[in-house]
Amino acid sequence: MKQKFLVYGAILTILTLLTFGLCTSAQFPSSTSLVLNYDLTRVDKTLKPGDSGQLIVVIQNTGGLAAKEVEASILRTPGVTASERWNLGTINPGEMVTLPTKITVDKSVKPGIYLIPLKLEFRSQKYDYNGRLDEDDDDSEWKIIVQVQGDANFRVESVKQEFYADVTGELVLDCGVEREVRAVYASLYPTPMLESATGEVDVSTYSASVGSTTERKASNCASIIGSDRIFLGDLYAGENFVLNYTIKPGAVGICSMSVQFEYDDASGASSLETKSFGLDIKRSNIDVKVLEVNHPLLSPGDTAEISLTLKNVGGAEASDVTVILGLTMDDLAKLPAEFVAQMALEYPFVVVGSSEKYIKNFAGGDEGLVSFSVRINNDAKTKAYEIPLKIKYYDSAGTEHEISKIVGVEVVGKPEVIIRVKESEITKNKNIGKITVEILNKGSSDVQFFNIKIIPTEQYSVISSNEEYVGTLESDDSENVDFDIKILNSKGSDVVPVSLSIEYKDNYNNEYKENLNTDLKIISDGDLGGGTSMIVWLIIIVILLAVFYVIYKKFIKH
Repeated sequence: MKQKFLVYGAILTILTLLTFGLCTSAQFPSSTSLVLNYDLTRVDKTLKPGDSGQLIVVIQNTGGLAAKEVEASILRTPGVTASERWNLGTINPGEMVTLPTKITVDKSVKPGIYLIPLKLEFRSQKYDYNGRLDEDDDDSEWKIIVQVQGDANFRVESVKQEFYADVTGELVLDCGVEREVRAVYASLYPTPMLESATGEVDVSTYSASVGSTTERKASNCASIIGSDRIFLGDLYAGENFVLNYTIKPGAVGICSMSVQFEYDDASGASSLETKSFGLDIKRSNIDVKVLEVNHPLLSPGDTAEISLTLKNVGGAEASDVTVILGLTMDDLAKLPAEFVAQMALEYPFVVVGSSEKYIKNFAGGDEGLVSFSVRINNDAKTKAYEIPLKIKYYDSAGTEHEISKIVGVEVVGKPEVIIRVKESEITKNKNIGKITVEILNKGSSDVQFFNIKIIPTEQYSVISSNEEYVGTLESDDSENVDFDIKILNSKGSDVVPVSLSIEYKDNYNNEYKENLNTDLKIISDGDLGGGTSMIVWLIIIVILLAVFYVIYKKFIKH
């Protein structure tokens, strides 16, 4: 029985103590608890080496009693500095105090996580079991986490800058990175990106999962066909890489594009870096240009091949392309008859074979080569000519178009001058007289500024002017000039060489100078008088006719 009373007594004692403790806890508040609020403590910007910003420190009393005579101090640390000291007085239960201060990062600091020490000193309060309030000197030390990020320094260059509106093209970006990075994603978007409600760039608006093949209209600048987000993995320092995208520009002008790189730097911190570049968007039309005209040297009477290199510098494809060189019968039918006659004289080209060449399809940026065989008339003048060129094609809508061009070719030739003595008054018995020199241009080019001189020698002297200016001598034409000379010594020969000097220029202002000899034949007086003997014979014939007429009247008639 006695044992039961002891057990009941012990149980009653325990219950009494528990009841007293609960009543005491409910009656007295908890002690002071002064802490650093990690959720609200922050830096107002992303810090990089050499940057400075504002560090916002938030201290909170999470206890049930006030903290008195509070002092907060940030201890100076090398590299990342935010030294400051505050006297805060009393911080009541539940109260928060915000402490802004400047933070500076040295240029030599490497990217990573840095801990800034914060020390709190204060008088704390608490109740003992007897309900008595005690105050004690208290302190605590906290670590403020500061992250220093570093740019990876990406490089982005577009291999091709020119694209065409509404024409799908391949955008190839030549890229590189200066520092080592991990888990890299590259997202392409037309600048600027959309912004979220927080003012931050919303990458998801433009990003798609890898392998997507849908077309998304990002803006009127350009659409991205397929995936606009590429996973690159880890890149080492100095690595070069290529990004390939398919885009469809939507507007003519300069289109600003950006690539945003998401990556983890060497410290493991997540970072973003954006690089922008411009594209020149041109109108998507068809425009065929003549890039080159190749042919051998063209001269009158030649038949040669003229090759044309064509390029569609537009962005759209031309179908069923026909290239026509020269004038067609349809062209001539539209011209007045007198103009056609004049053109026939001045247009010395005839296309041998077909004057039309067919190219099936001519895509934007494509080049093509067409050749024509052309004959040049013998009487063609040596100069530059313009040959009409027509290009007919159909666009994607099936509409026929025609482009007119001009092909320039040059017909060249070289003068061929021949000199000879045409007539002479010099005989073996007459050593003074006039000689006539004939100048012939048998070349295909005209002769201009022609001048001729006769040079005296030991066999003859010049007793007239020794120089004559002829001027222009057209192709297949001739001129005569006269000189008076005196034979000094024929050396017993019937031929005396006459020394001449000529100067002239061709149509291209090329200058020619020649010294040449031509033969002067010295004939006898009988040879020279051949004409006189004929006159004698004519006189004899006239006399005989007169005698016959007299005999006829006197004898035959009567």
